[in-house]
Amino acid sequence: MLKSIFKKIHVVANMLVFAIAVYVYFYKSREMPTGYHLDSVTDVFNALCIRLSGADEYGTFLPWYFRAFNDYRPPLIIYAFALSDFIYPLTLYSSRIISMFMGATAIFAAVFFIYRSKEFPKFRFPLAYPLMTLFLLVSSWMLLPHRIPIEFAGVCFVMMGFIATGWWLIEKPESKARGFGHALFWASLLYMYYGSKSLYFIWFPFPFIFIHLKGIPFSLKRCQGLFVAVLVAIALGIPTFDDLLHAQKTLQRFQVVKALEPVGVVTRYFQHMGPDFLFFQGDGNSRHHTQYKGELNQFFLPCYLLGFAAALLQIIRRRNFFWAYIASVFAISYAPAALTNEGIPHSIRTLMAVIPVVFVCFLGYSEIEKWIYSGKKRNIKLLLLSALFLFGIKESYANLYQYHVVQVPNDHYIWSYFDGQYKPPETKLPYDNREFEPVMERYYRFVYENEHKYCDRELNPK
Repeated sequence: MLKSIFKKIHVVANMLVFAIAVYVYFYKSREMPTGYHLDSVTDVFNALCIRLSGADEYGTFLPWYFRAFNDYRPPLIIYAFALSDFIYPLTLYSSRIISMFMGATAIFAAVFFIYRSKEFPKFRFPLAYPLMTLFLLVSSWMLLPHRIPIEFAGVCFVMMGFIATGWWLIEKPESKARGFGHALFWASLLYMYYGSKSLYFIWFPFPFIFIHLKGIPFSLKRCQGLFVAVLVAIALGIPTFDDLLHAQKTLQRFQVVKALEPVGVVTRYFQHMGPDFLFFQGDGNSRHHTQYKGELNQFFLPCYLLGFAAALLQIIRRRNFFWAYIASVFAISYAPAALTNEGIPHSIRTLMAVIPVVFVCFLGYSEIEKWIYSGKKRNIKLLLLSALFLFGIKESYANLYQYHVVQVPNDHYIWSYFDGQYKPPETKLPYDNREFEPVMERYYRFVYENEHKYCDRELNPK
């Protein structure tokens, strides 16, 4: 009887902490950040155009990529915004909520996957799962990028689906349904964020390598799901192949060709992966909006280091295919940050690594629990672990305080203002002016003055 009561109390406490995590994650989402990134404005503007006429602001019908202000925006998040308008009127703020929802879903899905996976022991410390979820959601790596309602939170969502479906396919390579599901997330890397193009191409040999290492013969019967995944991923990527071979518009966006100096690539790769970037220095652009340094809560620092070592031991000593798979995804997820030559360190171009890093950190935490609940002096060890969780709570509060209370002045080049602050010029800009700044006026005229000519396919030639 008493055991049943304690179990119910534990369930209620876990649900309460999960609810608190969601609340603080969405807390003041309308006010902070104080404005919207210009990329966000053009994404919402083009989504409204698609919803109105099926064409973007240049009159291109259902484009594979959006020219915007010659910035060539990825299409997947824009079409998601357009579809959302059928459910609820699309605004800049609703796009922020959609972005945050996708980011939170990715984190919760990762924690649930870990909880259900046989590769992780069940954590014994009370409230471990919800507290670590809280620490993740309010870390700088998630809090700021997820509130920029463009593709960044979607990257986390796609990567979680990519990792889960990839592992399920490796477990059962004959399943055509699993192969098709993995192909959808695999190809989505091309269309959610152009920086993740490199992951799409690098990944092609890896499923075959893992199937070979598992000793499964490459027969059509045994590997039909794998062949379906590859063929569907190639078919969905054909529009991007055409762009890379001819127009090369999306390639120019990140100046990848100019960034392939071997020394620079290797340096950027390890700088982004290192503890200094993740836990101490972080991204200078993030510190422009919050003075809290580091991308992750420092609670995860020992977890990250221990998890890194534990994963290597699992691969080398136990020939563990799951951790070989996670290590492979972890390794290639830093490729976009290494290949792009737009300054380092950079939190946004490492968002592909968030989910693999979460897996590594949770493995490291399981090693901490293994040490605590074995051997002597368990009570002292539990006190140390409790102190570590209290430290994590303090760090989360510090990050939230810096973000919501110490409001660092925003750079007008980065943030555009709409909530009663933006006023368009009295003299309208030329109709064909589509430079970086005027996107604010075009959005304002479209939404508040119903000037739909911008999205009219007849008035607006390509």
